[in-house]
Amino acid sequence: MKNLPPALAAHLATGATTLCRCWRLTRRDGIVRGFCTIDLDDQKFRGEGDVSAVEGASLIRVSGLDAFTADWFARGKLIFFFRRQRRHRRGAGEVRLALWQQMPEPVVAGDLFVVTAGCDKRFETCRTKFDNAVNFRGFPHLPGNDFVVAYAVPGEPGHDGTPLR
Repeated sequence: MKNLPPALAAHLATGATTLCRCWRLTRRDGIVRGFCTIDLDDQKFRGEGDVSAVEGASLIRVSGLDAFTADWFARGKLIFFFRRQRRHRRGAGEVRLALWQQMPEPVVAGDLFVVTAGCDKRFETCRTKFDNAVNFRGFPHLPGNDFVVAYAVPGEPGHDGTPLR
């Protein structure tokens, strides 16, 4: 592109851009941002609570997240505040969290945590969960790998030349 608009040229000159997935910014608090504009500090996308029980190396029972739907925090970020102020809210609804990997320090009942909503990078999730479809930078209508190796079978739906959406 020979003629870049001044605003875009200035944005690119900063060394960070939201136009390409290969660019990532890491905030001081460790949150990694790419092209997404969602504020994970918003209470809709953030939960706090404490550990009720440890059920295994990567499975814990927690309280404080009962206001959120199941899998809301799947693929999200979980930050523990180890051995600081310990508390347990009796009577609060409890949910189980399955951790992707074992924690570097042992998690014990009473540890406090903050968790942010996760994203699976699909257009549907961006549109429904985060109401951010206008900023989606992927290719939602590009066929997946299974489509590449598939072949048309006479009479099979989806291979008749009609639009997929």
